[in-house]
Amino acid sequence: MTGAPAALAGWMEQRGIARLSVVSPHLDDAVYSLAAMLARPDLPPRKVFTVFTAAGPMTDQGFARATGFADAEEEHACRRGEDQRAMARLGLPFEHCGIESGRSDDALAALVAGRVLEGPAPDRHVVLLPLGAGAALHPVRKALCRVLRRPPGAPAHGEHVLVRDQMRARLRPAGVHVGYYAELPYQWANGAGDLARLAERLIGGATAPFRIVPDPDAKLAVAKEYESQTALILGTRPGYQRRVVGIPERVFLPAG
Repeated sequence: MTGAPAALAGWMEQRGIARLSVVSPHLDDAVYSLAAMLARPDLPPRKVFTVFTAAGPMTDQGFARATGFADAEEEHACRRGEDQRAMARLGLPFEHCGIESGRSDDALAALVAGRVLEGPAPDRHVVLLPLGAGAALHPVRKALCRVLRRPPGAPAHGEHVLVRDQMRARLRPAGVHVGYYAELPYQWANGAGDLARLAERLIGGATAPFRIVPDPDAKLAVAKEYESQTALILGTRPGYQRRVVGIPERVFLPAG
């Protein structure tokens, strides 16, 4: 896997890519996972599309209350504001697609894919979907992570996998270049080889893998815009927070 971020820009330039879209399942996934990549001025124009940005009848109220909100409506309103501030810091256009958290019907893919695909020349468009990174760690490995002060990651998020699979089914026939990014903090539970094999399966062949090493301080400054999620995802100690966000950002694109 190349460690040179410029190689990603080269991949784009060789194929005449004119725009880069990132599909973020929730109101923080794109920034936590790809802030360093999204900030690169040598890439084509970028835009973030966030899928689950509203509360509805299927939304888990328990998560909202566990993170200090009265209900899911208040949670999502706060998190939309946090996302707006993060995108402003990065100078990126974005779209909140308005899908209610907890929904799993195919209509969400139809709506989001329609918005992502708006515009000309699909063959000059790259869309990055969540990889579905993550794993359930054995208790012994969890204990070792605590001893080493290493973030343990988390099992793959069901809504990330849902977005990935529903979106890829609609985007690939449209002729865009579909790639994948490993999500943070989930990817801490995976080895690099595990992520590469998953990407190869999804792409259906050889991949062009890219590894972008972020500046932990710069990335943490953006990630902390999601104030309601900071302690839950990044912890409370500055050194540990820097370690969580400092993991390399991993992007997988088709090799052909």
